[in-house]
Amino acid sequence: MTGLQLVAGRFFAFFLFVVAVGLTMKGFFRGMAASFSTQSEAQAVAGLATLVLVIYTGFTIPRPSMIGALRWYA
Repeated sequence: MTGLQLVAGRFFAFFLFVVAVGLTMKGFFRGMAASFSTQSEAQAVAGLATLVLVIYTGFTIPRPSMIGALRWYA
């Protein structure tokens, strides 16, 4: 029903992508934690940065509807 294919190469490519994304986000959050002196500041900024990443790098907002100053982010 979902159109998945039983090919080992595609599974391992997907698995590699998932591991790479996990390591990237782990590094992002560790970098945020190292940038601030208190945990609450780091969590607040990391939460807002994650929200901006999700909104501006996905399919949530079409490129013509983006704010002009943040269009470079997409």
